[in-house]
Amino acid sequence: QIMIVAICIAGKQNEPLYFYCDSATTAKSEFADIHGTEKEALNSFSSSDYLHLQMLSHCCLDLVQEKKTRALMSTSPFEMYMGQLLPIEDYRAYGCYCNTHIKFIVLCDSFGMKSTNVWEVSPTVIDSNMKEAIGAIQAAFVGAMQNPFQPVGCPIVSKKFDNVIHQIVQRFNSIILSTNKRRS
Repeated sequence: QIMIVAICIAGKQNEPLYFYCDSATTAKSEFADIHGTEKEALNSFSSSDYLHLQMLSHCCLDLVQEKKTRALMSTSPFEMYMGQLLPIEDYRAYGCYCNTHIKFIVLCDSFGMKSTNVWEVSPTVIDSNMKEAIGAIQAAFVGAMQNPFQPVGCPIVSKKFDNVIHQIVQRFNSIILSTNKRRS
């Protein structure tokens, strides 16, 4: 089962800079569990599912802003990684706010997590691996912004960036699954 299903990178004014969704695996995790056929699952993922994940990730931007405002008003130091923002529908949302006002939202499929007993993995393990994954996403974003042909503040359209993000997602998912298997 997949854990990370979508990644959203938003700019200073919450404008979308990048949205990643592994549609084939998302459809497989949601549809194949119900109907049991992977081939049908790959054809079942619709643009409405994609838009739904986009909508959920953009709803989380308000939570990032709220957490940032609360953190700045407190006396404790501001932590850019915000951890789990909230469980929303069948997903868990994680967020990060950079000092450049770029926001990173990662949606995890909590239905898939429950079905693979990932909740047996310590929340600290999930959180530390998520922090590492978001750090890798940030590093990939910085690398993409260093491209002289990538206008700052414009959406990222790059196969290379897509591949890097996909590798980060696969690495995170395999770490969580292998941690779960060791505990079984």
